[in-house]
Amino acid sequence: MNEETLKYAAKQLEQLRKPELAGRSHEEKYTINQILDAITQADKEIIVALTHKDREMLKDILKDFLN
Repeated sequence: MNEETLKYAAKQLEQLRKPELAGRSHEEKYTINQILDAITQADKEIIVALTHKDREMLKDILKDFLN
C-alpha cells in the first residue's frame, strides 16, 4: 500500500471511532497496532474498499479482521 492509501485508511478509521459520525452510540476501541495488523492481514480487500471509497465495505473488512 502506498502512503496516500494509508492516509485515507487512517482518516476513515478515525471517523469510525467517532460515534456521532459512525451513527452508533457504542464504540469498540482498538489499539493502533491492532488496526495496523488488520490492515496488513486484509491487504487486497482493504485496497479494493479504499479504491472504491466504500466506507461500509472498509468497516466490514476491518470488523472481520479485528474480531
